[in-house]
Amino acid sequence: DMVTRNLARQFDRQKGVQAHAAKFVQLACAESQPADTAKTLENLLVCAEFFAREGRAFSRSTQPKD
Repeated sequence: DMVTRNLARQFDRQKGVQAHAAKFVQLACAESQPADTAKTLENLLVCAEFFAREGRAFSRSTQPKD
């Protein structure tokens, strides 16, 4: 619960969707052993950030140039 709240707060600061925090934490818990949950969550967030960055770059490259 504490991790979810802190992650939601960070998402809010970065203009993200707070509800995604709980989903990321639930997924990390479901897909890992307890000792590995923090690392799994870190890997999920790194992947999400990478895909978000690629998505932003793609959006910029498809916009018409002036």
